Amino acid sequence: MGSRGSAYRGHAWLLAKIVTVLVLLMGCVRQPPHDEQDDDIRAKLRSTNPEERMMAIHVVAERQATQYLDELMEMQKDPDEGVRTALAMTLGQLGDKKAVPLLLSMLKDESELVRNNAAGALGELGCRDAGEKIMPLLRDESPLVRASAATALGSLGYGEAGEELVRLLREENDAFVLRSAIRAVGELRLVSAQQELVRLLKADNGNVVMAACQALVNIGVRDAAPAVAKLLTDKGKSVPEMALLTLHQFRYVPKPELLLCALRHERSDVRALGAQLAGHGRADEDVIAELVKMVGDPD
Repeated sequence: MGSRGSAYRGHAWLLAKIVTVLVLLMGCVRQPPHDEQDDDIRAKLRSTNPEERMMAIHVVAERQATQYLDELMEMQKDPDEGVRTALAMTLGQLGDKKAVPLLLSMLKDESELVRNNAAGALGELGCRDAGEKIMPLLRDESPLVRASAATALGSLGYGEAGEELVRLLREENDAFVLRSAIRAVGELRLVSAQQELVRLLKADNGNVVMAACQALVNIGVRDAAPAVAKLLTDKGKSVPEMALLTLHQFRYVPKPELLLCALRHERSDVRALGAQLAGHGRADEDVIAELVKMVGDPD
């Protein structure tokens, strides 16, 4: 496995790429020809037409052409938001840490898209020293930026952000941001996040609940298993399934009445996971009876 920075695949960073592509499309930027020459690219990076500048940046990113890094770094204060947004993402994709100082300055850009991509790029570059500058973005007015900052800090292993990330778990209302913060505390294995993660098991958003389960597994908080077991009463599929997978990781067999919820679930894959978990516990008459019924289960 490579460095934490090279392994960076945060959802906020993926969203940033999607946003950048949309910016390109909204600008009606044509796809560049594959045989575009070096002089043409350099000329378009300096063009007065923002669409041409964006197209040239796209070519550089597509070709991983690091020889244009100096020209790209001169574009930091480009007046066009779309150009700066594409620039920040491309600097991360090129993988040259020479761009770190520029990306740090872009964290203060007036555009949320640029700030978002700059944080993502620093995570992509694996620049742990950038954590101190990224951390304030956890309080950014933009949910997109807060999510990207949380994802980057988790990827960078920046444990110094632990207190701020736990605060975010406690105060954040945006589900996307919460999921990013939850994943970050899981990556950082912050035991101090246990209380908030357990509280989030009761969240209305199923994706938040499932992220909390995974984070508890990553941190190794087996004490949370009884709280996770209560999720087996959820009427959906994904939450009980994630709860069972979490309980398997913890090697925890829930109370019979909760286990029966899994064994009687409408989905066969949930019932199968429940049966596997039941095999690790003490025999209970009702559980055994339900397992016997499952022998004739057509699924």
